Amino acid sequence: MPTISRFHPPIPDRRLEQTTSVACGQRPCDLADSGHPGLDELLGGGFARGQLSEIVGPRSSTRTGVLATVLAAATGRGEVVALIDPGDQFMPTSGAAFGLDLSRLLWVRGEGGGQARGVSPTIARALTALELVIDAGEFGVAVLDLSHLSVSQMRQVPATAWSRLFRRLAGGKTSGLLLGPEPTARSAEGQVVVLRASANAGAGDVGRAGPPEVGARPAHDAVWEIRVVPAHRSSDAFVTFRGQRADA
Repeated sequence: MPTISRFHPPIPDRRLEQTTSVACGQRPCDLADSGHPGLDELLGGGFARGQLSEIVGPRSSTRTGVLATVLAAATGRGEVVALIDPGDQFMPTSGAAFGLDLSRLLWVRGEGGGQARGVSPTIARALTALELVIDAGEFGVAVLDLSHLSVSQMRQVPATAWSRLFRRLAGGKTSGLLLGPEPTARSAEGQVVVLRASANAGAGDVGRAGPPEVGARPAHDAVWEIRVVPAHRSSDAFVTFRGQRADA
């Protein structure tokens, strides 16, 4: 991962400030829409700004596709976005296929190579990078992708680390997102989107399909469960969305 001292946030974009305020009176100004109408309906309008939300699930559960859609929606609004990627899993061609404006993406890459043995230093560096991004105050969405770690590795992160992120996000314009294998660190008003591969395709699908990944395999259905705090349409049932997905 690049040396943290070399991090420089992009030039402030005044359109971000305009974007987060122009919708007042039409929808809550502290929400960032996900780019997927069906998911936004379940979220109550979008992911909460000033909070840490989570997109979780096993591999091949469409986490990458959902993330790409969220980032594309943000850059489409003129926002700048950040992705902290210690596992070096992001594929720019895939993001661009979903409509992500790569010129508005800060991508902080790690060394990759699967699950890290020294997980504590890896996570510590990734958390520090995310804190710097949040402190910059110019990002609409800031993502920490720890989906390459195992459940046991994720549980090694001390609660105090997540608490620091909550405090940094609070009251700001940034919507924080954490990708992982299971719910770990949602803040008080954050949301959790739980994904799994669909066992059944067919009736009951809602929402719309996203664009395919470049070179992607044939699409599979995804079944999404969402739990929202405060509850908007909270349910233990999975809701099916038909659409193409990326590998993860």
